[in-house]
Amino acid sequence: MELIINKNETKNVVLLNSTEEQIRIVQNEESSICVHFIDLFPQAVQVSRNVVVEQVGKNSQVQLFAMGYLQQKQQINFVSNVLHNCPWGHSEQLLKYVLTDTASFSFLGKVYVAPNAQKIVAQQTNKNILLSPQAKVQTQPQLEIYADDVQASHGASTGAFDENMLFYFLQRGIARPTAEKMLIRAFYHEIIETLPTEYQTEIEKEFATNDNLL
Repeated sequence: MELIINKNETKNVVLLNSTEEQIRIVQNEESSICVHFIDLFPQAVQVSRNVVVEQVGKNSQVQLFAMGYLQQKQQINFVSNVLHNCPWGHSEQLLKYVLTDTASFSFLGKVYVAPNAQKIVAQQTNKNILLSPQAKVQTQPQLEIYADDVQASHGASTGAFDENMLFYFLQRGIARPTAEKMLIRAFYHEIIETLPTEYQTEIEKEFATNDNLL
């Protein structure tokens, strides 16, 4: 898949359970794009996803959001490469995944800032929750910066549920499966609220009716 974002164009893309492996985005001057990857696959799947964003025009903005619930032997390898080749560019990457059973997820994210690409703002975050000791996560955010006037940050975290939060729910008579589902929903909220309304409704319905989302 290749997306060319023209000068002054704004585009929103939602990829629900997409197995597209090669995604290239080229941004021209004053362009903006927001891409959501929603991974709630009902079947066994192995996806190697490679996303490349090239900002070839100044003052471009890109947002990459990804959320997923991986179970059984599902596997996703997510590679992103955001290339800031012009000044005044903005990029935001936020990925949140929950894994259970023997599922696995890996993230290799790179932000590159060219020497002449001043005034860049770049954020890159990956957060994961493991519900099973057999689930595996590998995460490696990277920054490669050759300009001086840049604001860039990256971070990653992987862990289990906060037992204090679970205890709070259990003390109030909420069953553990229900409590865990509520915490997962809260974990995803930051991404869900950025989706178009029709997709928010679809995902809320998925949480309400799909017993496999725990």
